[in-house]
Amino acid sequence: MTKKNTVPDAEWERQGQLLELGVKHASQIARELGVSPDTVSREMKRRGYRKNALLHVSAAKIESLLTSKARMRAIMDLPEARRRQHIAQANLQAAALVIKALVQAERDGDITKANAVIEPLAAAVGVKLPGKRRRT
Repeated sequence: MTKKNTVPDAEWERQGQLLELGVKHASQIARELGVSPDTVSREMKRRGYRKNALLHVSAAKIESLLTSKARMRAIMDLPEARRRQHIAQANLQAAALVIKALVQAERDGDITKANAVIEPLAAAVGVKLPGKRRRT
């Protein structure tokens, strides 16, 4: 009897998310995993994944990135003094956001609730937080 090509559940989950985000097509997944397209279709249906179900998330990320790049281009076209003013204002807004999150977390009695605001901001400015492991 031939040995079945067993694909780990974690890999099916990862491929299912890519299918829903519109990053991959079922035939691409089938080629990569070494299974038939019918197997991919059956497994995705069984696990509840739908093709392009989360495409709006990908589109929103792309739109956000393009908006951010356009805003940065506009700031770079400003004179040096105005550019510095924009940077200082952005820094103050970021500091205010962190302070508000810390105050609210302290009121709630759980300071770790502020991590949701602090972690993305720390990553954006290149600060590595102790005890945090990056997921790949």
